[in-house]
Amino acid sequence: MKFIDLSPAVPHGFKGPPSTDLGVQLNVRTRNGTGYWQSTQLDLMSLHTGTHVESALHTVEGGEAIDQVALERVIGSAVVLDLTPTEAMQTLDVPDLERANEKLKASGESMQPGDILLLRTDWAQRHIGTQEYFKESPGLTEAAARWIAGKWPKSVGCDFFEEPAARRPGSPAGRRTSSWSTARSWAPVYP
Repeated sequence: MKFIDLSPAVPHGFKGPPSTDLGVQLNVRTRNGTGYWQSTQLDLMSLHTGTHVESALHTVEGGEAIDQVALERVIGSAVVLDLTPTEAMQTLDVPDLERANEKLKASGESMQPGDILLLRTDWAQRHIGTQEYFKESPGLTEAAARWIAGKWPKSVGCDFFEEPAARRPGSPAGRRTSSWSTARSWAPVYP
């Protein structure tokens, strides 16, 4: 099995979500002691910065807490639904997922229950670490989240910020239902 690290680099100044508006702060101090080097490092960042695993408890009352998510749920075989090209604020719906699934099948691959499902938009490649990543990110409709749930992946990963509260008030994406609430009730999500 080939392991792929999905974590982005998180340099000094890398911006977290608008709810915290914290940039990553790295402060490393080193000095030469008597015969040794001493290093002190202060790191400050929002817990929602970069790649992380989201638990159902984040959006579903009584949902599974992060310490209850077994590592087997986030490590294993994965398939990628290629949703590219994707535009700012694009609302991804069932037809988008079905087109991506047809591309997957044409490549000789298929989704199986229990796979990890990765949603590729390339949004993170273009905007991660900026406020545009959060405020203009594409996202899913509730119907799209239900379509994903119906495929029974053990977890879902995406390269976009799926939280409508971060969108501009009044935008089409800002009026979406929090679609991950549907998926998070049974599968951890890692943006």
